[in-house]
Amino acid sequence: MRKFFLLSIFSLLFFSHSFSSDLKYLENFLKKFSGIKTFQVNFVQIYRSSISEEKEEGTLYYKRNMKFCWKYVKPERKEFLLIGKKAFFYVPSDSQVVVSRIDRSDFENSIFRVFESKDLGKLKEQYIISYVGEKDGSYSYFFSPRKDVDVKNFSILIDGKTLMPKKIFLRNFDGSENIFIFANYKLNIKLKDSIFKPNFPEGTEIIYEE
Repeated sequence: MRKFFLLSIFSLLFFSHSFSSDLKYLENFLKKFSGIKTFQVNFVQIYRSSISEEKEEGTLYYKRNMKFCWKYVKPERKEFLLIGKKAFFYVPSDSQVVVSRIDRSDFENSIFRVFESKDLGKLKEQYIISYVGEKDGSYSYFFSPRKDVDVKNFSILIDGKTLMPKKIFLRNFDGSENIFIFANYKLNIKLKDSIFKPNFPEGTEIIYEE
C-alpha cells in the first residue's frame, strides 16, 4: 500500500445526475453520516496495477471533524493517521513516520469532508453523479470530478440496509486502482482519544514532507 493512495482517499467530491430518485440512497447515506460522531470498521484494501496486486487488512477508526486512523495488521503493521489537514504515515518496521500537510483545496474537497457537510446541492455544482444500479441489496454510484484532482474517478457501493459504504473504488490516471471493502461497522461508540494522537515510540525517525 502506498501513502499516495491513502491520501487520494481524501481528494474527491461527488457529481450530479438529472434524476433525483437515483440519488435516494446517496442522500440517505449523507443524512445518516451527518448523525455519526464516531465509527469503527474492519477493512480489506486491494491495490491493483498492470503488474501487481497487493492485499492488506486492518481497522479504520473515525471521529467527527476529520479524524481518521487506519491501523493495518496484515501483512505488515502500519498506521495512517489523518488529523484535519495533517497526515502521519507510520511503519514500525522502519522506525519511521512521514508527516505531510494537506493543502486547503484537497482538505475542502476531501470525500469525508463532503460527507460531514451534508450539502448535496453544493456537491452537484462541482461534480457529476452517475447512478450505476442495484445488486444484492447494494446501490452503486460512480463519481467523476469536474476539476483536476489526483484520482481519475471514484465509486461507492452503499449497503441498502445499513446505508453505509460497503466498497469504495479509487481509480488513478496510471490505470491502477485501490479497492476498499468494509465490514462490521460499529457506530457512535466511545473511542479513546489516544487513537487519534501521533504518539510514536522514542527513537522513531520523523520525516517532514512539503
